[in-house]
Amino acid sequence: MTCRSPWWACPASSFSARCCWTASPSPSNSRARLATALSAPPRHPPRRIDGMSSPVASGMIAVIGGVVVAALFFVPFVAVQVRRYGSLTLGRTLVALTVPVYALALVTYTLLPLPSDIVALCIGGGAGVQLRPGQFALDILREQSMSPGLLRNPAVQQFALNVALFLPLGVLVRLLLSRGAVVTLLVGVGASALIELTQVTGVWGLYPCAYRLLDVDDLIANTSGVLVGWLVAPLLAFLRRGDGLAPAAPRALTRRRRLLGMLCDVVIASWVTLVITAIYSAITLTATGLAPAADGAADIIIGLGVAMSFLGTLLWTGRTPGETVVRLRPQNRPSVPGAVVRWSLGIGGYLLLQLLAPDSILDAVFAFITIVGVLFTSNHRGLAYRALEWQIEDDRALRTRSVPLAAGHSD
Repeated sequence: MTCRSPWWACPASSFSARCCWTASPSPSNSRARLATALSAPPRHPPRRIDGMSSPVASGMIAVIGGVVVAALFFVPFVAVQVRRYGSLTLGRTLVALTVPVYALALVTYTLLPLPSDIVALCIGGGAGVQLRPGQFALDILREQSMSPGLLRNPAVQQFALNVALFLPLGVLVRLLLSRGAVVTLLVGVGASALIELTQVTGVWGLYPCAYRLLDVDDLIANTSGVLVGWLVAPLLAFLRRGDGLAPAAPRALTRRRRLLGMLCDVVIASWVTLVITAIYSAITLTATGLAPAADGAADIIIGLGVAMSFLGTLLWTGRTPGETVVRLRPQNRPSVPGAVVRWSLGIGGYLLLQLLAPDSILDAVFAFITIVGVLFTSNHRGLAYRALEWQIEDDRALRTRSVPLAAGHSD
């Protein structure tokens, strides 16, 4: 392969800036081949790291985006965990939160930064391909002759970063899917190949040429990282341990469980309000060509509707959506006046304060008092249940009255 431009003018790609190398004869013995390879220009010329190409910036995008995705699926995740395993543990929550953060990290670290001048890049031939397996070893030897230490060797750093980037994938496949080494290997090869193909096709035709190098050594390093992750996954097996009880067994009423139910109510209210507001804005914009007026009237109507829907749920089922998610309910079916009081001293009062006094701290004070009530009332009933003299229980207790609550376990 002949370079179209000198190596120092080649575009950056992935963890390196390789795009071409000088043509060389094919020596007949390994010593001559090694000498030729070591005399070739290095494939890792220094380049400036700026803005979106910074690993810190890519990490921030992954974390922020992962948290947003986790918030979107928070309530379904809690509901599934409580019903499948009987309770929600901190370990499984952390593992689940890792999934969206890691998925976005793969995207940001392998596809960002996007090219600022794709025309110039494509005129120069694009990023190119590197299909020689083991080329990274020659790069390490060549760079080592110019580097003060192995850890500062750019070729070593590139290979190590590729291994580290895919190590969590092996851990997640073993912890979440309980798969063996062969399946994990296939997942690693598939994920790495998908990324390499995305790079070499210019994000599947979004760009007219590849702006990142397709490197077979990256495929090797990525797959190695997945296998290493699979090997170390047993060290983290404690993260998926449950409380040792059958999923159908009732659990004790704990502070964390009560607060988790309240948090689910707030998240549900927030997402429903956001979705309805977005739909209303889209309909208004489509029908009139103008954005909705910022007079607050629509916000008040939507907010009241969401708040009243929680009251309707209480009247219909006897509990809030958040209590349903964490499998809690009042021992006796509440009356209509009782449901109204329960709603007013709970999620309903909080939503109304947010809606009618958005610039005050009344909603924050209300939330603080509510949390304190859960922490310090008997059986963690909270102020609403305490005021009504209601008792709250696990909704599995009715079917298992002969089985005592597992007071020593929490969820």
